[in-house]
Amino acid sequence: MWITFFRLRLFCCLLALLMVVVLVINVTQVEYLDHETVSATFVDSSGQLVSSQVTGISRNPYCGYEHQTLSSRERMEEDSLLAASQWQVPDVGPVPFLKSSDPSSSYFVILNSAAFFKVGSQLEVLVHIQDFQRKPKKYGGDYLQARIHSPKLRAGAVGRVVDYQNGFYKVFFTLLWPGKVKVSITLVHPSEGIRVLQHLQEEKPDRVYFKSLFRSGKISETTECNVCLPRSLPLCNFTDLYTGEPWFCFKPKKLPCSSRINHFKGGYLKGLLTAAESAFFQSDVNIKMPINSSGPDLVTVIPRRIKETSNLELSQGSGTFPSGYYYKDQWRPRKFKMRQFNDPDNITDCLQRKVVYLFGDSTIRQWFEYLTTFVPVLFGPTPSWYKRFNRKEAAKQTGVHFKISMQQSHPCVIRWHFIGWLRDEAALTEGACPDLVEFNLGSPKNVGPFLAVDQKHNILLKYRCHGPPIRFTTVFSSELRYVANELNGIVGGKNTVVAIAVWSHFSTFPLEVYIRRLRNIRRAVVQLLDRSPKTVIVIRTANAQELGPEVSLFNSDWYNFQLDTILRKMFSGIGVYLVDAWEMTLAHYLPHKLHPDEVIVKNQLDMFLSFVCPLET
Repeated sequence: MWITFFRLRLFCCLLALLMVVVLVINVTQVEYLDHETVSATFVDSSGQLVSSQVTGISRNPYCGYEHQTLSSRERMEEDSLLAASQWQVPDVGPVPFLKSSDPSSSYFVILNSAAFFKVGSQLEVLVHIQDFQRKPKKYGGDYLQARIHSPKLRAGAVGRVVDYQNGFYKVFFTLLWPGKVKVSITLVHPSEGIRVLQHLQEEKPDRVYFKSLFRSGKISETTECNVCLPRSLPLCNFTDLYTGEPWFCFKPKKLPCSSRINHFKGGYLKGLLTAAESAFFQSDVNIKMPINSSGPDLVTVIPRRIKETSNLELSQGSGTFPSGYYYKDQWRPRKFKMRQFNDPDNITDCLQRKVVYLFGDSTIRQWFEYLTTFVPVLFGPTPSWYKRFNRKEAAKQTGVHFKISMQQSHPCVIRWHFIGWLRDEAALTEGACPDLVEFNLGSPKNVGPFLAVDQKHNILLKYRCHGPPIRFTTVFSSELRYVANELNGIVGGKNTVVAIAVWSHFSTFPLEVYIRRLRNIRRAVVQLLDRSPKTVIVIRTANAQELGPEVSLFNSDWYNFQLDTILRKMFSGIGVYLVDAWEMTLAHYLPHKLHPDEVIVKNQLDMFLSFVCPLET
């Protein structure tokens, strides 16, 4: 009996000692993490197991977007948005390359191509997709882009593609100008490549990774950061307190989380694809390749009578597609009359006494750069213009404008009436130096924030990038601001203009991440318009860009098409204006670029300024 009692007491003592040891370890761990750190080992994550080539460990990531608390209305909207952006790709199992979609074997046919069409008529095109063995495909899911254009008129518009899920596609165009109109169809990605992109979107949200520098005194450490990180290591939780936007970094070994200095792009994961998958992403084979016509590839369009044209314009509703078209390199929206801001003083008159906020990625930073370069005050003709500068220097041609560098002042813009190189000084008819001058904040190049001021005309122009994820070189932690929070700090009013572009840096993440970001921005937009209804708010959409085998895995047009679809739906009906950069890029004859050429940017700015200063009716 005593032996049994002694054994029981010994067991209880050992158990108590074990509990004390465990408690000490836990307390030590908590002290080590400090108040800004959350250990992912205490987080119940349902993330998928993926491998990382950055840390070399198995990943079971904690993804903040998977743990949102949504209202029933928000949940319903998110489900609707995900359904609207869902891409129908049949699960046919592994497909060998030779049985994948081949743009060179595929073809399109213009229906009723022998007939004459009137402006405003519908044109239908049937597309047949075949594989590399010249056999018809039996399923759909390919990503096509389509446009009509007239090269001599520098005119163009996009078409609407319908997938019949059997290898046949029909494209619908609205013929919007008279003359010879040509059809162009492009295979952006085969359906087999889309399946790979879908897998990467869901299973590899960390294929672009980010880093932050932590520093205290002479000690510095750099760790990886992202929306999703492995839960096997201690994390610094930088989730925004106001928006709830999740962001995490691995905790430095020797420094507290509060010592974070900056944020920057770490790089891109390599080796994401197998050899078989890589075959679906080949330049000059199956990435953005043209599909040829079987028969005529153009139609003749005749003008409508004046009465018919008036009826056509009146019949356009809120769901007009396409939203506009190019004619002589000028964008013509179909729902309103867009002004042409060809003279710098017109832009100055429009923005006079206004504060303009530009929030977002580098595609809206282009707007800042355009405005600060081409908003001057005219100083009139002078035959000895070059004497105004500290040195003579060859001007760099940029379309119809020419920049001349100066040693101690802002670049000037010189304009003359003929398109071509300046043959002599007498050919100059007018010149300009900017009143809207950028104020040097010491910000990193291409990152910001940037500020420009025109004291004479009382114009204030600001640019700030959006919060993470953002693939810029180096952004100071103190400058990482979420657009929603910035909007909440704006009073607003008739002299306040806001433009937002948030899309490009979200292409590698599941769509829920983007929906969450837009939901926060939209809430702030609605609140701003509620307290200051006369505030002008403009949303710039996504745009197509150049693609290669590697870029396709991170910034494919297919990813951005999904983002664009979601953005349009989430910002419809709340009193904001839309600059349709997507159509303005696809409809133009110039090659697609992430940062479009100046002629496209000018049309974007003309549309933006037309919202700010509409034509008086």
